[in-house]
Amino acid sequence: MKLLNVVCYYVAVIMTSGWLVQHPQAKITLRVVNQNEKPVTDTEITASFENGKADIRKKPDENGYVTFSSPVMGSAIFSNVVYKTVRNPNGFNKYYNTIFRYDYDSPSENVKDGKWQPWNPVLTIVLKERVNPIPMYANGRQHDNPIPVRNEWIGFDMTKNDWLSPYGKGSHADVEIIHEWDGKDGREYTGSTLRIRFPDKDAGYYAFHYEPRKMYDSVRYKAPYHAIPAKMYQKEMTFSERINSQTKKLERKLFPEGTGYVFRTRTRFDGSGRLVGAHYGKIYQPHASIFNFWHGCSRIRLPFYLNPTENDTNLEFDPEHNLLKDVHGYVEP
Repeated sequence: MKLLNVVCYYVAVIMTSGWLVQHPQAKITLRVVNQNEKPVTDTEITASFENGKADIRKKPDENGYVTFSSPVMGSAIFSNVVYKTVRNPNGFNKYYNTIFRYDYDSPSENVKDGKWQPWNPVLTIVLKERVNPIPMYANGRQHDNPIPVRNEWIGFDMTKNDWLSPYGKGSHADVEIIHEWDGKDGREYTGSTLRIRFPDKDAGYYAFHYEPRKMYDSVRYKAPYHAIPAKMYQKEMTFSERINSQTKKLERKLFPEGTGYVFRTRTRFDGSGRLVGAHYGKIYQPHASIFNFWHGCSRIRLPFYLNPTENDTNLEFDPEHNLLKDVHGYVEP
């Protein structure tokens, strides 16, 4: 009995003088809402504090608020609990996985009386619902397509994920692409321009914007749920990189941060010239540069998602039902 008391004593000493109480205490409240700014109450939020408590699970209250507290030194990671996993494919999964990070650093400046300041900030986390995911032609965010020739417009068929003849088996040019290369005739490379245009009449694109990462924000679904047919669709987008002749530095004009594009293709008109049919899709910002080149070959990353049904404006892709059979692995929605 005495030995048990001694063991309990030393455990208590370790818990009160060990790493859990060496770090300042944090308290934080999350306001959990859906894409329509309505409180979310039917999920759990998990929180893990670096050098503190881990895997704390709580449900938001009736107003969507949930509060966590723990010692911490470093980062706190918050995410919604996703019940549908590889091991649990039939689980409930109403919301897209979202990860939110809040950093606790510079204790000499941000800690007062053993507490992180600001104490108990209220931060909003948006959980987007799975509304109506559908099969699409989706080529993936990291898929590289070799451009078969430079300085020449080439058609690309999204339903075949291939170039048009004579470079591939595509039959309809959803987009046309040209990589204008400055390094001709063996000269030293000074830059290049990548142009993408939508050749069909009244086809084109418009931009959509999502919140760029601040602190840390990983939202699996960033696009709008539907395309807007009445929008003004632009015809061509241009990306470039050039070596500045004076500074000798590479200057790039690529995807703006936090920008994607909704597009329209395969347009169809009646006898009066009125638009009666079209297919809609979306293009995400690539993880890396939209175009690159090595071993004498130009390549393009164009992460597109094309709805197969005419006049259906739904942009919500079901990653378990990709219509492109040659694209392997998980493709984000």
